[in-house]
Amino acid sequence: VTTDEIHQTVYSVKGLTEGSNATFVCKITGQPKPVIKWFKRGKEIQADGTKIKIQEFKGGYHQLVIADCDTEDSTVYQIRATNQGGSISATVSLDVESKLSMDEVTAKLGQTATLKCQIIGRPIPEIKWYKGGKEIKEGRKYAATSDGRNHTLTISTDQQEDEGLYTCKAVNEAGECETSGTLVLEAAPQFPVPLKDKFFATCGSTVRSMITNYIVEKREDKEGAEWELVSSSITGTSCRIPNLVENEGYFFRVSAQNRYGNSESLETPSAILIKSQLRK
Repeated sequence: VTTDEIHQTVYSVKGLTEGSNATFVCKITGQPKPVIKWFKRGKEIQADGTKIKIQEFKGGYHQLVIADCDTEDSTVYQIRATNQGGSISATVSLDVESKLSMDEVTAKLGQTATLKCQIIGRPIPEIKWYKGGKEIKEGRKYAATSDGRNHTLTISTDQQEDEGLYTCKAVNEAGECETSGTLVLEAAPQFPVPLKDKFFATCGSTVRSMITNYIVEKREDKEGAEWELVSSSITGTSCRIPNLVENEGYFFRVSAQNRYGNSESLETPSAILIKSQLRK
């Protein structure tokens, strides 16, 4: 019996993304029946039933399945068939493409935000983070961690300018790759301009989370006078304030509310003298 009596066909797998399964199928026939072994980088592959499965089917079909592939699985594999007449082998390559996408992260201003991505390489790459093209340095505000595959950047947000596009770049001797993701910060609303001393005034706000309502209060221009709630359920950007006494002075203040809390109140800079019906 010679090796010529063993026939095989096996194909390479390319364009596979991380997390996918790679399957190699080879048909081998021979007399006597050959012993089949699979190799990775010259080392025999052992099935573990989860990551690696090696199966034999009727008709001389042999299958190698590599589950949950990552870029570390990218290499050349070999199948070898041996019987009394000798041995024959074939090589096959696996090319796994890294999933570099980074999800958009939404956080509340003032809290900690975490950006995550997965990048794998050999040799293990050096990881750097950037914002606006400027490299981020670790310190009180930023902390970066990496386990060789999963990379995280933790940000202690304290200003709206912390939001924006962040980039994770991996560099080793073989080259470099990068992925970017956006941090969106949501906060209690803020008014872009102060209230004006007018009988009719409108107010708007700048905020990323929808305003649910406005809160309006009034206070008489008298010593010791306290703030009184006019309404806490105003949904528009203007309102009428009833029961004001003509020829009396009043201060007014407004705050906006969303699911993250209340804005700082904006107050009329001076008392407004009531000479006619006040609309605010």
